[in-house]
Amino acid sequence: MKGAAMATTAKAGKKAAGKKRSFHQELVLNRWVLGFFQGGTLAALKMRLGDDRFEGIDEDGQTKFFHELIRGLFDPNKVPEADLRRYDLNVVAHWQAITAQRNKLEGHELQMKYFQYLSLLFTELYLDWYFNHRQELLDGLNEEMTRYRAETGAEPFRDFEADDLNKIAFWNATGSGKTLLLHINIRQYLHYFQAGKSGQISDHFPDKIILLTPNEGLSRQHLEELHLSGFGFSQFFNKAQSPARGTIEIIDINKLGDEMGDKTVAVDAFEGNNLVLVDEGHRGTGTAAGAWMARRDALVRGGFAFEYSATFGQAVAKGMTVAAAEEDIQKKRAKMLFETTSLKKLDDEQLAQLALSNEDKRRARVTATREIYAKCILFDYSYKFFYEDGYGKESLILNMNGEAYEQADNARKYFTACLLAYYQQLWLWSTHRDILTDFNIEKPLWVFVGNTVSGEESDILEVVNFLADFLNSDTLIKTWLADLIADKAQILAAKGNNIFSGRFTPLMGFSSRVDELYADILLRVFNASAKQRLKLVNIKSSKGELALRVGDAEPFGLINIGDDAGFFGMAEDVEAFDSERDDFGGALFGTLNNKDSRLNVLIGSRKFT
Repeated sequence: MKGAAMATTAKAGKKAAGKKRSFHQELVLNRWVLGFFQGGTLAALKMRLGDDRFEGIDEDGQTKFFHELIRGLFDPNKVPEADLRRYDLNVVAHWQAITAQRNKLEGHELQMKYFQYLSLLFTELYLDWYFNHRQELLDGLNEEMTRYRAETGAEPFRDFEADDLNKIAFWNATGSGKTLLLHINIRQYLHYFQAGKSGQISDHFPDKIILLTPNEGLSRQHLEELHLSGFGFSQFFNKAQSPARGTIEIIDINKLGDEMGDKTVAVDAFEGNNLVLVDEGHRGTGTAAGAWMARRDALVRGGFAFEYSATFGQAVAKGMTVAAAEEDIQKKRAKMLFETTSLKKLDDEQLAQLALSNEDKRRARVTATREIYAKCILFDYSYKFFYEDGYGKESLILNMNGEAYEQADNARKYFTACLLAYYQQLWLWSTHRDILTDFNIEKPLWVFVGNTVSGEESDILEVVNFLADFLNSDTLIKTWLADLIADKAQILAAKGNNIFSGRFTPLMGFSSRVDELYADILLRVFNASAKQRLKLVNIKSSKGELALRVGDAEPFGLINIGDDAGFFGMAEDVEAFDSERDDFGGALFGTLNNKDSRLNVLIGSRKFT
């Protein structure tokens, strides 16, 4: 028995040693800043700060979080209480400045959640050390790096260098308040940048403040949000203008290039002491990773960068360490010179020809995304933490049997069931608003993400045809609706189970009133008081947008794709719905977040993911 126990223990130990590490464990900068606090983990801080009673400002002007922190939650040997108090007061001032206008619009005061507060507190600490104790910062990070590399399975990251310190990143889940965080980060950086400076006002600002976004739609959204936070001096980047120092210039990341062009701007135009804010910049780490990372380096060199993403983990999954990036350069050179990528097969003379130049080493350091982000992610509130706090999505996957989907009317039935499921959400949201108010649940939105926009296999066109069919085939649709709410419909998954079984219990009151149910779907989903034909509208003044409406009713749907003109041209000949051009209508995408938005359906391509 004793021998068996020993064997089991050894086997378990071997399994533990071989367990793959998560990227969350490699975040050296995050580990360093957490080391200032007792417990050294976000979970430990949440245990003490996560309760709602710590939200808000106390009578002395400090946050209630601060008063809990000074009750043994931080290490006074690493950060004096006076510094912590100062950081806290700075956070309060910045928060109040950017929420003043929002509070008036919302009708109540916005309060920081514990994870938002900690993001900002960590930023205060880092910026103070960066501007006022830089050598201590570098030494402290390399001490943390030494501890990290001693762990089993740790990656062979190099020591921090001074050039690594001007970049910090936030791995924060979508919906956790990245926009407000970004705005306060601007104020925090300027506070430390301007400290002790006198003379001309132009000296009080970086050469440029640049906000990089993934696309034009988010650029527009950022501009609106900046104005709402009191940043009046913010605008879209314009090559023909030289705005005043301190102006925030917003540019789509896809417009950055190595040379000036009609639709691109050379990175050289931005070189200097810049403050750069990158929203979802990791999207440049795909097939064009090297080019993007080199441009990022040029933008930030001599200045400072903040980056924000919800998905750094996925972005760096195939990223390299600096050592691996250097080896990759050598292997590519070996392939060219000696027709092999195996460095072990080369002799000393051949290896000498692969010696890396300073430029090679710099390129490796710039493109080694895994090591770069491990060294610059200051705060990790990624989705797993967000979900544990009760936010995020509860996913439900209702996939139909693939073969069955292709048979008879099954695809139409499946779409009808999905539409009914969305209607049920709308109906519940509308009829139980008083109960849902406390949960801040917004009006449901039905989103389709297509893989193919044009051609015979167009997913986008298939969805539009389904919507048209719901309007055109009302007699048949009502039969299917009756079966669905009576739990008689047979829409089967791969294992043979009825995937919509018991899904429509709240709507059973419509069992004998299917005409009334269909009419209410028209009203709530399609914004239509009566059945008419579907109309696809090309909004000429807004690139990439097409509207969907029933007759002349208000649009209920929006298609947002790159090639709107090509899709419209293809769809014009479809008999199931009508098409028209609108030369005067305004953009719709920016209205989706409006409280009074009537848009219920959003259809797009993979750029939404």
